[in-house]
Amino acid sequence: MSQQVQVYPIHTSMFKELVALLDEYFGIDYGYFTTEIRRLDSWSVEADSPDIEALESDKYLLFVHSIDFSEFSKILNIVKEEDDSDINITHVLFLLAHIIKDKDYFKIMDFINEMAEDYLKYRVVREDLLKLYVWLNDPKTKIDQKLTLKHAMGNIEIENFDGWFTRNLLEGYLDKYLSDITTIEQAESELLTYKGRKGRKVNDRRVPVIMYGIFRMLNDQKKMKSPQSDSLCKLIIEYLKYIGVFDDDTNVDNQWIRAQLKYISTKPEPPKFERLGVLKKTTLEEMEEKNTGRKLY
Repeated sequence: MSQQVQVYPIHTSMFKELVALLDEYFGIDYGYFTTEIRRLDSWSVEADSPDIEALESDKYLLFVHSIDFSEFSKILNIVKEEDDSDINITHVLFLLAHIIKDKDYFKIMDFINEMAEDYLKYRVVREDLLKLYVWLNDPKTKIDQKLTLKHAMGNIEIENFDGWFTRNLLEGYLDKYLSDITTIEQAESELLTYKGRKGRKVNDRRVPVIMYGIFRMLNDQKKMKSPQSDSLCKLIIEYLKYIGVFDDDTNVDNQWIRAQLKYISTKPEPPKFERLGVLKKTTLEEMEEKNTGRKLY
């Protein structure tokens, strides 16, 4: 049975603080909340920047939502460290959930993010990297031996003189792109999760943005004892399930979350959604001119 629709008020002064955090960690700006902003009686089309100026008023924005706060609170309470920043983090994650669950953003938008695409490709090759790590670090492997690469058109013999291929090329590559794995036991344990998986796989471009945004926000804003704790990883998983980005049978665990966070952190910029911007007077004039062929003044 669907959750009953409710109305949740947030004061304009707090809302501005929350959007600053949403923008910093997820790329979400005022443009995602135009419906709520333009319901304010202080909003005027005559203002130079109607959306921004409306938020200077002493008003409450009303968010019509279907969030089950009892379930939502259970998820947020997974991370036990409590401090003064909790209220803002709770509201930020509420607004993010509202955008995805109630407004259904990013399903109707053509959201393209090169970093998200790169992230999805990395998931595909990670199993191969783990196999190579196990082979390279197995005591039985002769690191300087000749290698044969098999392919559809035949075989290639790699002399591997002085271990140039295994030591200089392969080992360095694995150190960079599999830096979270430090023992054969870790690699073999993760490889077992690739065998016989029955649940759905992760293929949603929203995942890296939300996952890494929550990770950065909690570590920046809270007094986290461990940056990638079990509780933080579990919160990310349960939150993504609650907002519908992960299905209930999606195959992820804490180790998987840590691996993805580690990989995304190697990128020059964190993944974010596309900013939508706000309405300005010049925009209105441009729209009028486009629609009529002439300015209306």
